[in-house]
Amino acid sequence: RLTGDLDRVIARAVAPDPARRYASVDAFADDVRRHLAGLPVAARGDSFRYVAAKFLRRNRLGVAAAALIVLSLIGGIAATWVQADRATRRESEARVAAAKATQVAAFVIDLFDAANPLHAEGEAPSVKELLERGASRIEAELDGQDEVKDELAQVIISARQSLGFYEDALALAERALPWAQAGYGPDSLVTSAALASIGSALDNLGRFEEAEAPLRAALEIRRRKSGESELQTAIL
Repeated sequence: RLTGDLDRVIARAVAPDPARRYASVDAFADDVRRHLAGLPVAARGDSFRYVAAKFLRRNRLGVAAAALIVLSLIGGIAATWVQADRATRRESEARVAAAKATQVAAFVIDLFDAANPLHAEGEAPSVKELLERGASRIEAELDGQDEVKDELAQVIISARQSLGFYEDALALAERALPWAQAGYGPDSLVTSAALASIGSALDNLGRFEEAEAPLRAALEIRRRKSGESELQTAIL
């Protein structure tokens, strides 16, 4: 049961090498207090990933709201920009991409409107409830729009992963894979990202052997489409 920060604190306190232990009882006590307060502990170091994760846990609602909006809008704008860059050859595709980005942004804004005290009936929903509501609406309201469904699903999956809702992230990632495959093709980079989402969620749950297959499949698609030296290939 002594996992995570408390595990590291105790290991440092009883380290065989005195030079690796806490310099004083006060330093040891300070790390225990920081653990209880949900703050980063000295025993874990000060890496950006660790400090950011602690910040996310202490500020879940605000970070989740910002992450959903920013990820959605960035994704929509990026998709629109890429298509617009090719507008001289495929103007119709650019219009479709722009419409899709607008739809994605509208969906997220409408979802968060439920947390607005002026509109919420009774107690405002929690972050987890908002994400669950969004996932349900994707399937209920976007029938036949596989590309939009996958984009929205990946936004919610990313938010769930950031907040530690790994089981929920895995469940939606598994449902979203067929949308990516139907909307973009089974050998597309979008499908590679959908497979990587499944593998990442399994990895966060400690189900490492199960995570290997989707991650390898994602890597093979990325290698075929982008080559060995491309950044996302290296990350995978």
